[in-house]
Amino acid sequence: SLLIDDFSTGIGDWVTTSTATDPIPPVPALLKAATGPGDQPGVTVSHPITLLTHKIGDPKWRGPDGASLELKVFASAAKELHVTIKEREMSPGQRAYVATRQLEPAADWKLLRLTAANFRDEKEESPKSWQAIQCLELATSPAPGPEPIYSAFRWAK
Repeated sequence: SLLIDDFSTGIGDWVTTSTATDPIPPVPALLKAATGPGDQPGVTVSHPITLLTHKIGDPKWRGPDGASLELKVFASAAKELHVTIKEREMSPGQRAYVATRQLEPAADWKLLRLTAANFRDEKEESPKSWQAIQCLELATSPAPGPEPIYSAFRWAK
């Protein structure tokens, strides 16, 4: 499927890196369903913490060769967004590739399009394809203001 997630069925395919297992109330709600402009559903976090999905590692949602990863972002505050993809996650030879984008406050959704060449690892190399990618992570650098809302994840040919 070229559509990865439009959040029409909820946010169940997404998690954060915080386990939030402290049993003493209140337990923080870090991951939240959210609605952006035009009542479009999406997902956000309540604090600058990594949001992630393993959905793109499933063959059904894996990116076709030559495709770009697209997502819509609604940012009401300036943020630096780090989009990370992981190859062979939690295995020998794991590689993480990062693409960084500046988000400026806007009154509407902004389309973010990333090719495999936009991502770089510590050796400044890009993934050769989307086929070995198993994880997608989104994180902002801590800055004042609410965290962005993300929606409409898809592959564009």
